[in-house]
This record gives sequence, C-alpha cells and structure tokens, in this order.
Amino acid sequence: TSIATLPTNGPNAEGTSASSNGASINGNGVGTHHAKANSNGQAVQEPLGRSGRESLNGAAQSSPYLVPTALDSEFDLICVGFGPASLSVAIAMHDAIAAGRKLLPDGSYPKVLFIEKQNQFAWHSGMLLPGAKMQISFIKDLATLRDPRSEFTFLNYLHRQDRLVDFTNLSTFLPARVEYEDYLRWCSSFFTRLVQFGQQVVSVSPNDNSKGPVRSFTVQSQDTATGQAHTYR
Repeated sequence: TSIATLPTNGPNAEGTSASSNGASINGNGVGTHHAKANSNGQAVQEPLGRSGRESLNGAAQSSPYLVPTALDSEFDLICVGFGPASLSVAIAMHDAIAAGRKLLPDGSYPKVLFIEKQNQFAWHSGMLLPGAKMQISFIKDLATLRDPRSEFTFLNYLHRQDRLVDFTNLSTFLPARVEYEDYLRWCSSFFTRLVQFGQQVVSVSPNDNSKGPVRSFTVQSQDTATGQAHTYR
C-alpha cells in the first residue's frame, strides 16, 4: 500500500494516487457532445459517438477487467483525479490483466475508484485552440512506450476513427491538441463507470496501525455542487 504524488503538468499528468481500500460506482460524467479535429486541426463539434461511449458496432464500451464496485466496499486502489496520469494507471492495469498477469494474489480483478472534481473528463479545455498542436510526439501517448500493442495507443485510436490514413498524410508526429484531447476522452470512456465526478478530495488519512506498517487509507471528498461529504476506504 502506498500513496504517490503524480505530476500535474503535461499530457501524461494528473492528481494523486492512493493505494488503499475504498471506492465507488458512477455512471455520470460524460457529456453529449465533444470536440473533434479534422485533418487540418480545426475543431468541430459532433454528437458523442464512436470516439465517446460507443464502439464501432454501437455498443457501449467499457473495460471488462476494471468493473464498478459498491461504494461501501474496501478498495485496492483510489486515484485522486481522473486526468491523463490516472488514466494511464487504469490502462496499464487493463492491459496487464488482458495479458494474463495477476494483479492480486487470488487472481481477482482489482477494485478501483477514481475521484474527479470536474463534472466530466477534460484535459486543458481552455487551451484547445483551432490549429494548436502538441509539442511532443504522439508516441508518448498513454500506452505506446509501455506496450505498443495496446488497444489504447494513439495509432489505434486513429484507426478506430477511420483517420489513420488522413493523419499519416499530414507527415507529422505532432497531432492537433483538439484531436489529442479527443483521444484522451476516447480512452477515458472505457473507465468512466469507475469515476466519481464532481467530488473534490479534502483528505487522505492512513488508518491507524501502531503495531505495523500502514496497509490502508481513508479518503474523504466533498461534492462540489451540494457540499455533501463522502468517505471511501
């Protein structure tokens, strides 16, 4: 059990991760429209569809390995924030289980919760200017450097959006920021059932164990709209 502070800047940054016991079920946090980029980097708005909560066959997409758990359960991992860093953790866990690795001694799937103060997934939403491009290669996405065979690579995202040829013809490693944000949103759609949106974490406290190492934590959050307090273990 550990608590790790994650970087807060850059495309693979966000929040604090607390390995503990405590979590939640959530079905909110995904809007009905989102930004998408055409081949010249201009932003357009389209209904949430293939690049959101639906797969190519129209069925809702979600990770079969990281599944919702009751809020009063004891959880294996709580991540504070649901930005790129926490999303990378979710993807790495998904990929590890898909590859046959056991993340828990008994082979069961880990119970995971993300707590995010925003009402839906968003990444630098105020900086998605038309024509603005990333400053790092798309290869430094959420998965490629760890496992280029992952379904969560930027190239697979382009393939799923029928944009792989269009992007290749741009002769660049730097995607438009609006398209990279859409990629992040597409990845997040696999895990939004695990997120408590609209809650701000106010404390992370180790559960007292004077006779040995700390093995669990209590996380307290507050609803950003109502002020209601929530406690997760």
